[in-house]
Amino acid sequence: MKKIFPAVFAIIAILALLQPTSSVETKAGNDYLLFIPECEEQYDSGIKLMVAGIEHNLTFYRPSGNITVILYSQGYLEGTKDETTYYRWGYRDGNFSDLEYGKYINLSSSAVFRDKIAFHIGISSKAEGALRDETGALWHLQIKSGETTITEDDIFVEKMDAGIALRRAEFEFRVEPFSGGRVYPEYNHTFLSINKGNVPLFLTGYYDKMSEIFVTTNMSVVLRPEGQTHSEVEHEVYLTALPWSPQVFSVIEHLRAVPLHVMKTESIDFSQIPGQQVRISVKVVRPGFNIIDIGPAKLQYEKGPKVADYNEVLIIRAFLNGNGSARLTLSPSKLVIKGVYYDGMWHNETSYSPVSVDFSLKEDVEEEVRIALWCNREDVSARVSYTIESGGKSGTAYTDIVVGKAPSILVADEERGFEINPMSVGIALGLMVLMGAFLAYYTHRTKKERERENDKNSEEYRPATRRKKRKKR
Repeated sequence: MKKIFPAVFAIIAILALLQPTSSVETKAGNDYLLFIPECEEQYDSGIKLMVAGIEHNLTFYRPSGNITVILYSQGYLEGTKDETTYYRWGYRDGNFSDLEYGKYINLSSSAVFRDKIAFHIGISSKAEGALRDETGALWHLQIKSGETTITEDDIFVEKMDAGIALRRAEFEFRVEPFSGGRVYPEYNHTFLSINKGNVPLFLTGYYDKMSEIFVTTNMSVVLRPEGQTHSEVEHEVYLTALPWSPQVFSVIEHLRAVPLHVMKTESIDFSQIPGQQVRISVKVVRPGFNIIDIGPAKLQYEKGPKVADYNEVLIIRAFLNGNGSARLTLSPSKLVIKGVYYDGMWHNETSYSPVSVDFSLKEDVEEEVRIALWCNREDVSARVSYTIESGGKSGTAYTDIVVGKAPSILVADEERGFEINPMSVGIALGLMVLMGAFLAYYTHRTKKERERENDKNSEEYRPATRRKKRKKR
């Protein structure tokens, strides 16, 4: 036991000596963070990235109370020393400062905490590598404690890129006439806003009209730079419908992205940052119908395609409303109009040509129209077209109708009499031939069986017990 204790103490002593040295090397090495506040670090080909004109948080281990941070470009090494090539910041006696220009630091955000120090600094948007026609430049970072360099690294500087993109930002709402309540778009009801640049953006938006009934969720949020967490945000859109009469109207939501953490030294024209639009169409229309809205008149018509049997008389409905007089023209294609219902009664008139009806419309009153269509042609894609005219304006739409095949038997046509289906005739003739052959075979077989039976009943084939005995002489 006495021999073990000296060895143990020696090991403990060595570990005690190594521990402080190892700790200092880790903190004093190339271990620092450079990021825009509220964001993650950005890199270009593995090199830390700094965006000119934007505030950055530079955080590292503080070995003393005398810290100097130097950042310079190749232009400084070539003899130019100004805001485009050289910067120097310091921490002395508990105070932060911009040692060169007195303005490229956020004093209220720079801070010391425990053994770490955070400089909130930035460089001019006109710095080397950040001009309009430049794609970035390599700068060099030095961090000193007194006269000793504790960190040294290359930094890639590039110009600010601020912009957003939208995905799935077009919506169609369908609202039932004279109803109300919350309504979501007919198909997708969300869209994505995406930060396509290298600076965080504050996202806002406004509707060009009717903003009191529309809601877009997740607005007034921060979009982080492209590729980072929360660089994309999903938004839901819905409206609170009023008891509208049938109509169509459009609304646009304008989205605006404002760059965050821009240095106070910069005068950026935010109006030049492109905005984006969310386009919304609202159709107040009956379920299963589409609508034409030309202003003075609105026509609701059935959505196609409809399906009909050959020779069927199909009834299609439509509804009109608006202000003042209007004319509705119905045009058949591969169909026959048998009659039109309006003013509460049927007007029967067989027509292969367009039929026009005049109306006097009211905004909150729907005029019902029914069209009786005779599907007199088989296996065709037919169509009835609508043209509504009012106040010098017009609109056109249509309903497609798929007509089935005629039955595979004799078909009656009111105009052309009876026609014979060739396939049916062929099948019938084949059956008749088969039946004739069967009857001939059956007759021949029956005849043969009768002949054999007659032969058996003759004397030659009588059994011995039934033969007549001859008398002896």
